[in-house]
Amino acid sequence: MNQPLLGQQAVQALGVRLRDLRRDAGLTGRRLAALCGWVPSKVSKIELGKQVPTEDDIRDWCVACQHLSLVRARHPDDGRRLPRHP
Repeated sequence: MNQPLLGQQAVQALGVRLRDLRRDAGLTGRRLAALCGWVPSKVSKIELGKQVPTEDDIRDWCVACQHLSLVRARHPDDGRRLPRHP
């Protein structure tokens, strides 16, 4: 069985930070899920530390919340266009 790269406390702390980003953006969990093309329960599980988000999940979350500086800090030269969400 593979060991997770992050411990449970780190996963929970990440979930809290992502929840704060969502709330600061004025998005509900359902709206964030819709913008990312996810089911709403995925947002809840990530925020509660019950699901470890992938790098793409975190990128999509930050883009949906208009925290593009966080995405660019991680991928400054990746050449991908960052979509705009209404």
